[in-house]
Amino acid sequence: MTMTNKFAALVCAGALVGAVQSHAGTVTVSADITVDTTWTSDNTYVLTQPIFVRDGAILTIEAGTLIRGQKEVSTDPGALVISRGSKIRAMGTKDAPIVMTDMLDDHYVGPTPAAGTAPYSTPNNGMCRHWGGLILLGETYLATDVAAGTPSPDASLELQIEGLEPYGAYSKYGGGNDDDDSGEIHYVSIRYGGFVLGDANEINGLTMGAVGRGTEIDHVEVFQNKDDGFEWFGGTVNTKHMIAWAVGDDSFDWDEGFRGKGQFWLCVQGPLSEEGDVSDKLAEMDGADGDSSQPSACPTVFNVTGVGHGKATGRLKNTAWHFRDGTGGRFFNSMMMDFGGACALVEGDPANGTYEAADNALVDYVQDAYYTHQPVLNAMNKKLEMNRVLFWRMGMNGCPDLASGSGQAGVWGASSGDENKPHYGYPLFTSSLLKNAYRADHLAAPVTAFTRAATPINIGGTDYHPIEYLDPTVGGNETYLTAGLQPPNDGFFNSNVRFIGAFGQINWAAPWSTAYKLGMLYSDIQEGAPVAIAMANGSEADITVAQGTPVTLSGEFICDINARPQVDWWILIEHVTAGSWSYYTHSTQSWTWNGGQAVGHQSKLQDVYGFDAVKNLTGLTVGDHTFYFGCDDVQDGTLNGNQYMDAVTVTVTP
Repeated sequence: MTMTNKFAALVCAGALVGAVQSHAGTVTVSADITVDTTWTSDNTYVLTQPIFVRDGAILTIEAGTLIRGQKEVSTDPGALVISRGSKIRAMGTKDAPIVMTDMLDDHYVGPTPAAGTAPYSTPNNGMCRHWGGLILLGETYLATDVAAGTPSPDASLELQIEGLEPYGAYSKYGGGNDDDDSGEIHYVSIRYGGFVLGDANEINGLTMGAVGRGTEIDHVEVFQNKDDGFEWFGGTVNTKHMIAWAVGDDSFDWDEGFRGKGQFWLCVQGPLSEEGDVSDKLAEMDGADGDSSQPSACPTVFNVTGVGHGKATGRLKNTAWHFRDGTGGRFFNSMMMDFGGACALVEGDPANGTYEAADNALVDYVQDAYYTHQPVLNAMNKKLEMNRVLFWRMGMNGCPDLASGSGQAGVWGASSGDENKPHYGYPLFTSSLLKNAYRADHLAAPVTAFTRAATPINIGGTDYHPIEYLDPTVGGNETYLTAGLQPPNDGFFNSNVRFIGAFGQINWAAPWSTAYKLGMLYSDIQEGAPVAIAMANGSEADITVAQGTPVTLSGEFICDINARPQVDWWILIEHVTAGSWSYYTHSTQSWTWNGGQAVGHQSKLQDVYGFDAVKNLTGLTVGDHTFYFGCDDVQDGTLNGNQYMDAVTVTVTP
């Protein structure tokens, strides 16, 4: 196969410039940051304790920067805390992510990344709790009755963030500004962290306390953390492209009135042998500290993929979702696979009308000053809703309907005094308005590849087979690529996608995430420039055939919709007469002919711009015949601009 790309030289040149940088040294950070500061990619920064960015300072972190945290000596470990009124600008890129990790990690870190050494270069190494984590503190409303005078929204409420000893005002969060801005975070990998100060008092991978919607967060990975992956305490921040891989509690956890949006979230559960710990739920969701406190939690989330510990573990507590303490929560276009427990637990009895989570399944989502999300077309638009969700190989095919005092909720994972509470048999599969689906257990996983390790890791008497290889894309499965609802076109959601789960045909976790670099989360098609694939008789490599042998030329164009390029798609066919070209203009759905024969096409699916093309050829003369597929990046209906092409050559012998 011959590959031509006019941007390739520029890409390689840019990579070379980054590669020649070297570490200027190690910078030990042991004092708070109180003035605007930039951390550069030619240094390694070591956090010796909780470091607060405070007093209105802005911390800018360059792409490719390595940050290490020390393990706790007596109480608090190395951690980075962005206090109220200050900002972080973590400006990683997919080719140069920011890595926050422990003191010894040498696996693809810093400006000259390499595979490193064991155990860091070993998949499923079970390590965690080697340092703290990243904490953002903002000024949005909180829902809590800890202070007298609530449950009504109260701009004066502020709380001490969990996981840290009190540091006065610097470690508090809360206020009355839902538009609060704590900065921006892009392409950051948070590895081997987490810290437990006490019961329900831990440092998570990324902790967000009252973080407002003015903050930008995307492409963040929490890899093997002791406690939760991502936890929100109130807040309205919106997040995209989030990965929680083998964390020691819940992948996503919220409380105290979280009302943000999310899209493209991935949870992969696994064991953490170093601490004798395992993941709990994909999401544990609480509405408020006090069920009637307002504004209670009600986020809207599209495109989640969750992978549990495995139905074969028999671990019934391994339930995917647990809604409790008055929370709402709206999940659409998602995919839950291979959990030992129930599809979901929904705490409460909607007949009681006592601010329980179950009540929200019957309450309309109404926009007001605190609940600002747009309605979802063709959804029920309730404050608690699971719609267009696919489940596969679950410990229970549904949501258990449990009476008060039965104790059965504890069987399915309820804890902390919730074991005897009633739980609602939410009509996942019995309501025609929800259109959820259960894929039969004996069928293959609804993703491109799904492999668990053959050798188990035993924790607490249970054998766990962690994910060894996952390609989370749904490939060319048209059912899963087009079955979803349309996300609102509100400036945050990618409203062009209809696929089920966090991935369509593009692997947005590549190449920046640790899970990808360890070979556990892999797919060839990455975010960025268009990909053209040319094949002859099913082969992407050049072929040789005898004269008279029929040749089937086929091709596929794929492009990441998140990049949203404006392009002309075309197919070039060079056969007996050189320069005999035909091309197809995607923007006008039309062909321009300069000889040659018609080539059939089929429009690609929702997350892709492009099309498939097939042509059967006979009567090729002896010699070499090259067939090209590609696009140009000037959308004007002519063949010009930078061209992304792929080609395959057929050599015909006598």
